[in-house]
Amino acid sequence: MQNKKNSYHSKIKKEINSCLIKSKILDRNHLKKPIKGESINLDLSKHNINKKILNNLYQILENTNYKSNLKSLLNGEEINHSEKRPVLHCALRGTYKNLDKSVIKLLEKEREEMFSLADQISSGKLKGSSGKKITNIVSVGIGGSYLPIKFAYDALKKFRVNKIKIDFVYNLDVRNIFDVLENIDVERTLFVFISKSFNTMETLEALNFIKKLLIKDKKISNYREHLFAVTTNQEAAIKMKINSKNILSMPEGVGGRFSLWSNVSFPLVVSIGSKNFKKLLEGAKSADSHFIKRKPENNIPINLALISYYYSTFFSTSSHAILTYDYPLRTFSSFLQQLEMESNGKSLSLDGKKIKSKIPLIIWGGEGNPSQHSFFQLLHQSNHSILSDFIISQKPEIGCKQNHKMLHANFMAQVDTLYEGFDLKQSKNLYNTKFAKRELNKALVVKNLLISNRKPVNIINLNDISPKSLGELISLYEHKVFILGQLYGINSYDQWGVEIGKMRANNYLKN
Repeated sequence: MQNKKNSYHSKIKKEINSCLIKSKILDRNHLKKPIKGESINLDLSKHNINKKILNNLYQILENTNYKSNLKSLLNGEEINHSEKRPVLHCALRGTYKNLDKSVIKLLEKEREEMFSLADQISSGKLKGSSGKKITNIVSVGIGGSYLPIKFAYDALKKFRVNKIKIDFVYNLDVRNIFDVLENIDVERTLFVFISKSFNTMETLEALNFIKKLLIKDKKISNYREHLFAVTTNQEAAIKMKINSKNILSMPEGVGGRFSLWSNVSFPLVVSIGSKNFKKLLEGAKSADSHFIKRKPENNIPINLALISYYYSTFFSTSSHAILTYDYPLRTFSSFLQQLEMESNGKSLSLDGKKIKSKIPLIIWGGEGNPSQHSFFQLLHQSNHSILSDFIISQKPEIGCKQNHKMLHANFMAQVDTLYEGFDLKQSKNLYNTKFAKRELNKALVVKNLLISNRKPVNIINLNDISPKSLGELISLYEHKVFILGQLYGINSYDQWGVEIGKMRANNYLKN
């Protein structure tokens, strides 16, 4: 299998040498037609790639065990080998094959319990201990118990069904709690502690701090009525004085970074309602279907993964910028940092052998338009090799058509500049029209205006920003993570490295 992989690598290198290094114009006509999902399109026309190279990449993937491993994932088998756990995030949105019926029933039961509890809070039926209606929820969690929910909460502001505000405590530094408490009435607030194991240092520290605060507050008649938990370890939550009726379960086989589809999203469901959350699940399920059924050449996550693999393997690319041109998607890059780098930030293969490749690409980024005035200088004129995802929706806010036109113009201008560059003739013309009157050193300015071309860009267009399209977007990136794991032969579903820092922190506390 390794020999076959090396053979395809040799063919790709030969094609790169004949087409790219010699600066020949690649035939990219086959890339001009976007790959279409249900509400998301992927445009690969801004890449240093041709049909021969893509076909060899598809063959490399075909020679992995990705098809059988995907079947194992959907069957609920222990695909997370090192921890002997299944991987159930697809099952949570109803995508599975031969999954055990008892597991399906349990997942459905847990989901309904979350919907019921969220509806009681949203409707005002469930109140604080002094009988006042709930106006605030403080979601306490870190990593996967924070990043997915925060991203979705920000992105779906337009779809909130009530005025209950969600605040987030996600940092061990107590000043995070102080900032949140400044703006809430604890009598009208519920605190939701989210931790799979319920032994996360940051979450337990916040729990102890908040418990003391509530106990001291004379307006709170029963502080336990304000405490809720989402965990797999209900016994630990009960020991921390959280009522069993206020504890929601989550599956052991769902890693934090894949947990948006689980009861971890309890605070989000209170905010957007169960109907909108079901639409989020529908969008994710449609992306599952796309991934499972489409051939590689028409498959968004497969192409996203192969493009990443291609540049890291053959161009020494080490970083990947995620640039969102919709304000609601402003925290997407932070969420993807965990999703991709905690999943695939490994140097050992499944059988424990050292991997020579530097994987994965380092994920970073931010809001596209503000970033143009920040780090885009590096994208355009540094000597780093950087892959970028430019993401934008096509539907403007009501009454903001012209504003969206300006946003889209900036989006396309940056994409074109990255791939097409800015040559000597263009630089001279720009100097003559804009800078000549300032009596600057023409030769130096012209040289500084030059931008090299062929910087690779994935163009991702969403129909709109809605629960369904958001679910589809996240799910497509989850499947990209799976494919990259198959290409590199690693386990994308464990994260042993983070355990060492936790252990050492506890050791320091003992001293």
